[in-house]
Amino acid sequence: MIINFNKLKNLSILNLSSGTLIVLVNQLSILISLPFLTSFLGFEAFGILTQGLIIYQIGALCMDFGCGYSSIFFIKSDEDKNIPLEDILIPVFTIKFIIFLIILILTIISNFYLKLTSFSPALFSMIMFAIFLAGNNPIWIYQVKLENFYLLVATIIARIIFLTIIFINIRKPDDLIWYFYSLNIGFLITSFYTIFQYRKLKLTFRGFKSLFKIVRTSFSYFINSLIIFNSNSIWGLGLLILGTPAQLVYFNLADQCYRALNGLAGSIPANLYSRFTKSFDVQKSMKLALLIGILMFFVYIIFYYLIDKIIPIFFDSIYFKATPLIKIYILASLFLSLTNLFGYPIYGLVTSAKKARKLILFSGILNLLLFLVWIIVLEKTVLIIVLIHLSINILIFLWQLLLIIINFNKPKII
Repeated sequence: MIINFNKLKNLSILNLSSGTLIVLVNQLSILISLPFLTSFLGFEAFGILTQGLIIYQIGALCMDFGCGYSSIFFIKSDEDKNIPLEDILIPVFTIKFIIFLIILILTIISNFYLKLTSFSPALFSMIMFAIFLAGNNPIWIYQVKLENFYLLVATIIARIIFLTIIFINIRKPDDLIWYFYSLNIGFLITSFYTIFQYRKLKLTFRGFKSLFKIVRTSFSYFINSLIIFNSNSIWGLGLLILGTPAQLVYFNLADQCYRALNGLAGSIPANLYSRFTKSFDVQKSMKLALLIGILMFFVYIIFYYLIDKIIPIFFDSIYFKATPLIKIYILASLFLSLTNLFGYPIYGLVTSAKKARKLILFSGILNLLLFLVWIIVLEKTVLIIVLIHLSINILIFLWQLLLIIINFNKPKII
């Protein structure tokens, strides 16, 4: 049977933003593997895997550096700063490679000299390779070309292979490295697919004249992403340095659930929202956001109460201590999802760009202050971390909602 991909691409379920669905597929595959990994690796080896995942996640985030978002901005702009795709690719990969070298040096020092982590040379190499491949994720290229669907298909195939390798090869603690083997194979599949897909693209060095402009714009996107959507990675890094291996394991289980929920909440509700709101009508947008927000609230609350029954089915009793952390992170994800839901287009329509930046600044300062308080004053427990994270998400949502209410009938001033 021949599959007509052009027809398949037009199905409603696949039009719910393939870009965010790619993130969801990646995160769900990790979540699916967790019960299997905890069972066969054991607590100690799973703790080492957790260290690797935290380093991998923060490394990939830093290596991306917001370049994907800024590249879309430069390529799609109708102004003079427009840069063609073939001109911007080499400068972007150059920036990412320099950042990767910095990450590599810092992780070599932390692992082999400061002994903050305990990776063997082979495992360390695989983690670094995963950071390099994930940091060069080609999703933004497909977003520019409006061809996310094709990468989604490749990602699903890659993640099926990822899970298959894990289920076949991991049987004891010494098999830990197979996790990163499978992760890298998955990334290589999507990378080679991208190279094949755009093999006729002629790369140039003309974009280097805009290198510093790309760095400056990318940095603003990076800070925004780090503060609003990835602060859990920073808290995880803090726990890696100051916490215990057991705390890292419990945090990782809660954090992976948090990431999966954010992927789900960011793909389906928000894209239904944009699908049925074709015009920038604040009144209609607000009504639809309230409806979707209420539905999301009930779904999250149901999941919150079911998690006590779900965890014993998939995990051994030694991991039950992660349950209260997961429940707190379910609530944290709810408020982050509501912030996203009311953030676009409503918050942008009723407030100014200056106020939007103040919200990001407020979140950043709050994270920094509470991080310092956690280090200096509070007990270094993972429970306090997730409670702080929940509090920050609630405060950001309430501030955003307050600004929307105050400015709802006022004209927007940029």
